[in-house]
Amino acid sequence: MGADRFSVRWTGSVTTAAAGLYQFRVLTDDGSYLLLNIGGADLIAADGFRDQGTTAYTSPLVFLDGSTEYPIRYDFYENGGDAVARLQWKKPGESDFQVIRPRT
Repeated sequence: MGADRFSVRWTGSVTTAAAGLYQFRVLTDDGSYLLLNIGGADLIAADGFRDQGTTAYTSPLVFLDGSTEYPIRYDFYENGGDAVARLQWKKPGESDFQVIRPRT
């Protein structure tokens, strides 16, 4: 696969440690679309599915229960130029976004 003109879909889940207000962010070049499933309902957490330079899309604050697994889907496409796809979240009581890393 080349460095340009491709797309990928990541599916998985995030597990919360504590109940509270969470926020999600994607940094993308080119397009990203993030879907979070809360109690069976899909929340569009980021919608930046277009050709663009590196851009941040931040979700509204959303209340999530503690010790709960929430399904997510992250779609990304790269058309040309830089290729950036970064998924982050801000947990309750934290001031900075942290990269969401796969479980090992």
